[in-house]
Amino acid sequence: MAELLHKLEVMKKVQEELSDVVGLDNVVEESHMPKLHYLDAVLKETFRLHPVLPLLVPKRPNQSSIVGGYTIPKDTRVFLNVWAIHRDPEAWDDPSEFKPERFLSDASEWDYNGNNFQFLPFRSGRRICAGLPLAEKMVMYALALVLHSFNWKVPEGEEIELSGKFGIVMKKSKPLIAVPTQRLSSLKLYA
Repeated sequence: MAELLHKLEVMKKVQEELSDVVGLDNVVEESHMPKLHYLDAVLKETFRLHPVLPLLVPKRPNQSSIVGGYTIPKDTRVFLNVWAIHRDPEAWDDPSEFKPERFLSDASEWDYNGNNFQFLPFRSGRRICAGLPLAEKMVMYALALVLHSFNWKVPEGEEIELSGKFGIVMKKSKPLIAVPTQRLSSLKLYA
């Protein structure tokens, strides 16, 4: 939400897509989710710029290995810095910019399963996050609901802070305050 309120043109595109797919006389349903390509790109870009776990849960190899020319001794605790991978200028154009469009081309390449080592918001392989199916569906559904049902703005005098507190999990440095107003055609749709 903070990124969308910071880039209102992106929020407008998401809401236009929701209006086209769902309509303003209807509520968001699970059947709409596969048709919301731009919203999916927004979520992927959000997970890229703001990974929940900046340092993935460490791994310990059960044998010595050579990775990228470096020897990793057996039982060494290895951390993957997903935050740095997702902001690598050799892998991403304008890596610090919020650009959902980067996930629209060849969408099959950009799944959450960890098959593309430039994009690992939920890890990969056998140790992939067990909550991935829930997160993938519910976060998109919840965001679709709030963006479809309401117009959002920042209160007068408030500034949007996008920085985060670095820790085991990332949190916003300053909580987001946003004001919703009715967007749907009838109050009965909110019941």
